[in-house]
Formats: sequence, C-alpha cells, structure tokens
Amino acid sequence: MLEEYHLQKVSLRVIKLRLELGLSQKEMANALGMLESQYCRLEKGQHNPTVLSLIELADLFGYDFEIKIKKRKY
Repeated sequence: MLEEYHLQKVSLRVIKLRLELGLSQKEMANALGMLESQYCRLEKGQHNPTVLSLIELADLFGYDFEIKIKKRKY
C-alpha cells in the first residue's frame, strides 16, 4: 500500500512535467529513449523508476532533482 502511494506521487509529478512541456506520451517516451508502453506504465504508477532514471529525466528537461527526507509531524 505504501509503495503504491509513492509510485502514484512519482507518476503524478511525471505527468505534470510532461504537460508543462506540452509533450504527448509518445513524444515524452521518445525523448527518454523508452517505448511508449513503458512510459505509459510509468504514468499509471505501474513502473518503479530508479533514482538515476529520475535524475536523468529531470536533467534532460533542465530541472533539478532532489530527495527530501524529513521527520513526520505526527
């Protein structure tokens, strides 16, 4: 359950990035060197990308990538 939650957060951010760039799923997949079907799995939260692949994705489009680890407030 926790894994699904985090995969959905990643997929929503990837979708937001693609829409900000004005790209179709096919164009985004091509830019990342992925098959469109693989990219669609990423957007559906069915693919667990590596940190390195997320860094490469951010870098490719001129974004910074950061990971925050912080204590919960509950």
